[in-house]
Amino acid sequence: MDAGATAVAAVEAFQDAGKPVPPINGEDQLDFLRLWKDKTLTAIAPTYPTYQWRTPIIAAIRILNGEQVSSPWKLPQPTVTQDNLDKYVDANMPPLHYAMCGCTDLPGYPQRWK
Repeated sequence: MDAGATAVAAVEAFQDAGKPVPPINGEDQLDFLRLWKDKTLTAIAPTYPTYQWRTPIIAAIRILNGEQVSSPWKLPQPTVTQDNLDKYVDANMPPLHYAMCGCTDLPGYPQRWK
């Protein structure tokens, strides 16, 4: 898993060494997305890890409803790219917040996540 926080540390290591930052992979964690946007990095942010907790639940519900689940089971998730980065950078949320937390429809959002 390439978490946003560790991707930020990797970018900072290149910067501290005075080296160009290579294309980098991170997650949809806001500290990484903000750094990516601010520094115009060449990056990508797959979002699958944030969805891991609910993947088996979605599969189980589909099975219980008599629906087919592909084998191997893989829940397709969006990927943050340069083209849609602005959609996921949220200035109102803290740095460790995941843009695709799956929590935006839960009671108390966004106050409980700030």
